[in-house]
Amino acid sequence: MGSFFKRRDASSGAAVASITPPKKRRRRKIIKGTTIFICLMLLYPIAQFAIMWFGVNINSILLTFKDTRDEFFSIDNLFFNYETVFMEMSSNSDWQSIYLASAAYIVLNCFVTLPVSMFFSYFIFKKVYAAGVFKAIFYLPSVLPIVALTTVYTLAFQQSSDATGFMGALLGLLKIDCSRWFFGDTAKWMVWIFCFWTGIGYDVMLMSAAMARIPRELLESAKMDGISPLKEFFHIVIPLSWPTVTTLFIFAMLGFFGTFLQPMLLTLRSPSLVMVTLSFILAPTSTVVSPAMVRPMPVLDSPSPQLASSSAHERVRIALLNFMLEILLSLLGLAL
Repeated sequence: MGSFFKRRDASSGAAVASITPPKKRRRRKIIKGTTIFICLMLLYPIAQFAIMWFGVNINSILLTFKDTRDEFFSIDNLFFNYETVFMEMSSNSDWQSIYLASAAYIVLNCFVTLPVSMFFSYFIFKKVYAAGVFKAIFYLPSVLPIVALTTVYTLAFQQSSDATGFMGALLGLLKIDCSRWFFGDTAKWMVWIFCFWTGIGYDVMLMSAAMARIPRELLESAKMDGISPLKEFFHIVIPLSWPTVTTLFIFAMLGFFGTFLQPMLLTLRSPSLVMVTLSFILAPTSTVVSPAMVRPMPVLDSPSPQLASSSAHERVRIALLNFMLEILLSLLGLAL
């Protein structure tokens, strides 16, 4: 109950008793309703994070300690999969080629596409002549389906009696035959050029948004001090856009495991695939390419004789060192 207090009636002027409203009880109801609303709103994202991210990643970690029968290895051979990966990396030429082909996309994305996109973003940020046209050209590959892009890309370099693409006709005038560029060793260069062309638009879009948040007063002050455009780019624009640069750098490193559709769609016609990445091996080969085109890596159910001859303590120690190396590399990528 509220407390009594006296007040005068507006019409008669007589003193009447009144009760103050229960403010605390009403405030508690509001706080309780707000808490319930916030909890309900957070329920879906927390459940999605727990199931789709935390659960999937924990299950992936557990799978590294299981064999092909979905059974855990014994304590002595618990890190057998880790040992096999690193030993195959150092001794198997097929796996070495696969790792090098996958690592090439880290170099391409981090040290070629990202720096070039930063320069293009700076030109758009400075509103050079026809900046809107360049922005549309860069953004267009990012919004189109990859199947349509690969089809247009391959048809552009086509040189045949039936049809000739734009680039094929242009190179034909220069007496350059590009009809076999998607076959053999030259196929990897065509895939790299395609990844550069399609990946630069995404980076330009995010870098342009980051540069647009830079205060104009700061740039005008630096211009009054006589700073050159090159110094402005390296000493003002890049440091203020560094959080976006590091985010794009980490995303670019994911190309080591995520590059799959580009080489598959562009080199599927080749009799011998030279751009086999880790994604080809991880995906079911029956649904991607024919077994004759990609030789699957052998899956071992038991330790090899070389590993079996070594003691369990040495195997666990080597596996732990390799596991620590993976953690250090992951932390390095996050720190950048």
